[in-house]
Amino acid sequence: MKLLEKGEKKVEYLELIYDLIFVYMFGKTNTLIHNFENGFVNPYAFLNYAVCTLAIIQIWNFTTFYVNMYGRKGVRDHIFLFINMYLLYFVAQSTRAEWQATRPSTISRGD
Repeated sequence: MKLLEKGEKKVEYLELIYDLIFVYMFGKTNTLIHNFENGFVNPYAFLNYAVCTLAIIQIWNFTTFYVNMYGRKGVRDHIFLFINMYLLYFVAQSTRAEWQATRPSTISRGD
């Protein structure tokens, strides 16, 4: 059983900052369910919220698991965490309730 036992790993500040990015993402995702119709959350908005929340949890789970099991706290791990944080921040900034209204409209054919 000595193979499965690993020494204790200390948490680094970079990992704590990474966790704060997820707190920010959850805050941005919560804005998806702020629009009410007749006192209820729109089912489409709730579905968007549920899918986004599950995706965020999955990304955080996999990254945390990888860092805790295989991370060597080297330069390569830090670079990939910084890249991952940047991409997650970009995704969080892109998350909004009216995301469909921001896409380009289709060109009409002039029938």
